[in-house]
Amino acid sequence: MAIENSRKPQRPTTTKRNNSSNSIVDICLDKTFGISYIRIRKNKNLTNIKRLMIETIMVTLGVIGTSIASIYDIKTREVPDSLSYFMLASAFILKIFQYLYFNNFKILMVAILSFTVISLFSYAMYKTGQWGGGDVKLLAGISILFASFSNEKFLFFVRFIFNLLLIGAIYGIFYMIILIIKNFKKIMGKISLRIKVLSVFILLATIFIFTSEIPFKLVYSFFLGIATIYPYIKVAEADCFEKVVDVKKLTEGDWLISDVKKGNKVIVRKKKTGLTKEDIKKLKEAGIRKIKIKEGIPFVPAILLTLIFTIYYENLILLPLFYVQ
Repeated sequence: MAIENSRKPQRPTTTKRNNSSNSIVDICLDKTFGISYIRIRKNKNLTNIKRLMIETIMVTLGVIGTSIASIYDIKTREVPDSLSYFMLASAFILKIFQYLYFNNFKILMVAILSFTVISLFSYAMYKTGQWGGGDVKLLAGISILFASFSNEKFLFFVRFIFNLLLIGAIYGIFYMIILIIKNFKKIMGKISLRIKVLSVFILLATIFIFTSEIPFKLVYSFFLGIATIYPYIKVAEADCFEKVVDVKKLTEGDWLISDVKKGNKVIVRKKKTGLTKEDIKKLKEAGIRKIKIKEGIPFVPAILLTLIFTIYYENLILLPLFYVQ
């Protein structure tokens, strides 16, 4: 009997694993999704379920925030700083949230790496005059929010950068083509006959290559197509993006066409990064009423398209550039 009692199955002991830290996360997830995680704690895939829920919050926040920023960019050519800072703060809180719950320092390391790489990349684009300050601030939040996802083979932010270069270029080209079509008569009136004839020959060469069986035909067709519409893009930029505005309506980041002078004195010099608040103040103090500025393409919609594309396609897709018939 003594032996039997000693072999009597003991009640399994439960180990408390991060109950104090997990309870906060459980409550937040319960409130957000209406799911009682206490009832499914024995589920083998519980960790994956919770990770998926947190990633769902990140995706929802990122897509909605970037969509709102896109609307502002299209309508006003500006992205409110408050929206960019909100996304940045939310991204930071969610990453801390993930780190505390999953007790995985890699989450923070990847977020820091993503923030550093994308910030340096976007800042370089800003300094060269390719992007506006609003794009840089928005991407800072996106870089942390979408630093990485579970079970991905390649870091999200790396794929995002390459996708942004490709999709951004395609977006810009199509945007200019639509602009040219809308202002076709006006633009055609400023294109010389020589350019028109040359464009026709290049277009015919593009069609011939595209319908042939030569290797890398899409690459050749792409660059020939750009050469065809390039003169029209330059005219469209001058006619559709340049405008005279009241100094009172200037905002930080607006691009000058040329240096602003009063007599022989230069008040504000043209910069690739656009006007600063100090520049606008100098213009007002100098009594300048109107100046000529250049607007850029609203680029945030391209960021939104890239974000959605990268979320739904795990592997980087560059098939259109490397397709061989």
